[in-house]
Parts: sequence; structure tokens; C-alpha cells
Amino acid sequence: MIGKCLVKKGYQLAFIDMDGKLTWQEDGTTFDEADALAVAKVYGGEVIKLDASRHQPLVSGKESDMLSSISDNGLRPAVTIAQFVTNSVGTYTSKEDAENRLLEAYMNGYEVQEYNVYVKGTTDWIYSRSKEGDGVFPVSINMYKPYNILDDEDTHFTEHEIANFELTGLKKTLVEE
Repeated sequence: MIGKCLVKKGYQLAFIDMDGKLTWQEDGTTFDEADALAVAKVYGGEVIKLDASRHQPLVSGKESDMLSSISDNGLRPAVTIAQFVTNSVGTYTSKEDAENRLLEAYMNGYEVQEYNVYVKGTTDWIYSRSKEGDGVFPVSINMYKPYNILDDEDTHFTEHEIANFELTGLKKTLVEE
């Protein structure tokens, strides 16, 4: 018996269940593991073994919303994920890495972990994303009272985003859901 696997080629996905049966999303055809490897080889895809005991990837709140909407939107998971990554201009340094991480999150589950990041030397200013999502700027926590800016989605950053926006080494606090 093998673990769960994913055969990925472009936007086409097939799943290998715990009994070794591969199912293409398009037509429900099933194959055994050897056939899955052959299919991946013929079509230039790859077989990715997924293990539920592995550490689940961290995703942002927006990524979590997208992943949880996949079964409701009628599109294939890979198409939804690719569209999401493409529309998230400036958020990812590698589209392929982001798509693979989000496909893994879709298959194995995920954890949402985000932080508020403080401007160096202060506890009254934090960073927020620009409207385009391709940059950050400081905002005053006190300026927005009684609205709690710390709860605003644009002020929540994953570890990956913190590194991407070069905010490493700054004070950060975990956002509590």
C-alpha cells in the first residue's frame, strides 16, 4: 500500500488513494501505482507522494479562504490555485513554488499562521500591505481607534511574506484567530 499521491501536469490533477488507485479529476478513470507512474511519464507529469503525517504547510488567511472555497467553485483545484497565484501580483517570488505549496496544502491540510510586524523601535506602528499587494507601508495603531488595525487582514503577514517584504528581524506578534 502506498501513501496518498498527486500526479500533476499543468492544470490536470490525479489523486492516488491509500489503496493505490489513481483517479483523474476529469473522468474518474482509476489506475494502480505502476500505471500512475507510466501516465505521469507519458504526459510529462510527476508523481508526488503526499503523507498526512508530514508537517502541514503554513498559509495566509487569504490563501486559506481560497483553499476552502475550492470545492464550492466548480473549478479544478489546480486551476483555482494557479488563478489565485497569478492574481496575487507581487506576493510570490516563484509562482511554481507557491502553486506547489498550495497544492500540497489542499491535499494534506494546512495551518494558518500570521503575524503583525512592528516598525523598528516602536510598539505604536505596524506594517500594512499596499492596495496592490506588492509593497508595505507603516501605519499608526493609535490613528485608527476605535477600529483595531491589528485585526485588519492587510496587516497580517506569514513568515514567507515577512521574508519577501524584507521585514525579517523586526518585532512581530502572532495574530490570534
